Amino acid sequence: GDAGLDNTALGGIGSGILIENVGAHHNDFAGLILNGSDCIIRNSEFSYNGNAGLTSSNGIRMRLEGCTWHHNNTRVYHPGWNDGTKILNWIDCEIIGNHSYDERSALWLDINNRNVLVAENLFENVQLGIYWEISRWAIVANNVFRNCSRGVWSYGSDCLTTNNVFINCRENVVYTTEIRCANYDHPHLCLNATRNNMAINNVVVKPRWPSHLDYLYRMVGEEEPHGGNNSYIYNIEVDDDPFVDSANGDFRLRDEFKGKGKQVPVELNSVYTSGAMPWAKTLVEDCEEGDCEPLYESWYGSKHYRAQPLPEPMDIID
Repeated sequence: GDAGLDNTALGGIGSGILIENVGAHHNDFAGLILNGSDCIIRNSEFSYNGNAGLTSSNGIRMRLEGCTWHHNNTRVYHPGWNDGTKILNWIDCEIIGNHSYDERSALWLDINNRNVLVAENLFENVQLGIYWEISRWAIVANNVFRNCSRGVWSYGSDCLTTNNVFINCRENVVYTTEIRCANYDHPHLCLNATRNNMAINNVVVKPRWPSHLDYLYRMVGEEEPHGGNNSYIYNIEVDDDPFVDSANGDFRLRDEFKGKGKQVPVELNSVYTSGAMPWAKTLVEDCEEGDCEPLYESWYGSKHYRAQPLPEPMDIID
């Protein structure tokens, strides 16, 4: 039922916390704020909250599953706030089997998220399904995006978007960047660039706008620290529904749409590791003479080196 509190219905910091079968609605700010490790948020609903359904700023081995969130941000906070679900600093986490609808921003993974699996979720009638920002190493797989203004948006690095379905979305997969920093400077512990993202083997039904790699601010296909080595390959775009019965959740491909082929990279490591972290030989003072090249310079004057070769794609299925 409705929590009806003045600010946030539920809040917690700790290890092993279980939030299950909870309804948090009509709160002034948020339904749930949870930080910690080895926590589970399961089979709960968050709606009609003033700012966000649920939000977290730190988490290790967290799991968000079987939840529903919708119609949040009733107080119309600025888009830079939260909306549906906003998560920061989650490491080795899973977001599986959730349903979000009628949100401005459904799932925003913002700043320093690493090794996150987002799978088997349903996003409907939202302006933005998944936003991957200033973060590294995500797998976005087996999700359904229906009637979204934008399905997946990567403003980060090393995000593999594969085996998803986009139905009647204005934009499907978008990569953007700008001249941010291309480094690991505080507070952005992740690579502050848009590099090494791949969208592969997705199905786009009734595309309303081309999927693209160069939408806002600057091209992300250029070989420079802020953007590059991003790809959109072996995806299927069709005007007719290719599934057995998508209206009832049967997303098996009909026979005539099978066997299109796919590729995966040998590795999903960014070709740039810029910044001052101990393992990154990327600043002028970090590199021994001749072992880091070529040299790039950002708009504010800091210099960066290309530290790894580009990964070569390999065929795994004809």
